[in-house]
Formats: sequence, C-alpha cells, structure tokens
Amino acid sequence: MKAVKLPLQAIDGRVLYTGDYPNIIKQNIISAIITYQDERVYRPEYGIDDPVFTAVDTVPGVLGLVKNAIAGALEETFPEVTYTVLGSVNDDGKLDIVVNYRVGDSDPDQVEITV
Repeated sequence: MKAVKLPLQAIDGRVLYTGDYPNIIKQNIISAIITYQDERVYRPEYGIDDPVFTAVDTVPGVLGLVKNAIAGALEETFPEVTYTVLGSVNDDGKLDIVVNYRVGDSDPDQVEITV
C-alpha cells in the first residue's frame, strides 16, 4: 500500500509517496482531523464537522468531533487500528489534541495537534 507523503512534497514534478504502513495510518489520522466535511467532493462525509457551524463550545464536544472524524477515516479501511483521543486547553486558550493509536500488535504511537 502506498500513500502520498505528508507534508506534500514534490521533486522534479513528482509527488513523493510512502509505503511505511504505520506512517500511512498516522497520515490518515492527521488528514481526518484537518479536513472539514464536504471538502472532498466524492466523500463529503469524510473529515470533521466544522466547529464554527456546529454548536460545540466545550472540550468534550470538540474531542467528540475529532473522534468521529477519525472513526470515519480509519474504521472501515483500517479495522486493526485502535485509538483514544485526549485533549486539554493550554495556557494560550488553544486545544491540545493527542491521539494515541496502535496498529495491530505494534508499539503504540501518537499524533499531537493544537487547534
């Protein structure tokens, strides 16, 4: 399995790909969190509900949106991935989101994003 390497990179007009399975999972998690629903024409349900247009103003509410987005991105295609979503508000008033995940029996890994 191959996927476009994120962040997007091109050398001599060719997009770089990765075949590293754990990296592909990580990229799918990040993609699900940073993509708003309806951005993808052929998969309008993919991604996260835009919190600006949904009445979510609590940390648990936003974490619920993130969890739903990841579920939509992973559970059908990568059922062997288990994950938990944690978050807290930092001193700047931004939300720190940590997604702990494991692919099958591999070592656990995590994705950290601040929004």
